[in-house]
Amino acid sequence: WLAPEGYFLFQAYSPRDEPMGVCIAECSPAFAAKHKVHLCSTETYLDMAKAAGFQVVSSELVHSQGRFPGKDRTYNREFIFIVL
Repeated sequence: WLAPEGYFLFQAYSPRDEPMGVCIAECSPAFAAKHKVHLCSTETYLDMAKAAGFQVVSSELVHSQGRFPGKDRTYNREFIFIVL
């Protein structure tokens, strides 16, 4: 667990992350066929963290462009980082 006065880093995919969102069936067809993915907004994750008793220290959206293994196109990536 966390040391006294320690921090917890929470990372999630944003709903705007293409490989985990709108392009999941294209990028991970076997996974998409068996699982439902629920991606939340930053605000939703912050609200859930606060409801669970965490103090939010900071949050940030990280954007990038990248290729997905085995695919010939570039995808928009977006990750949510929250320090609790």
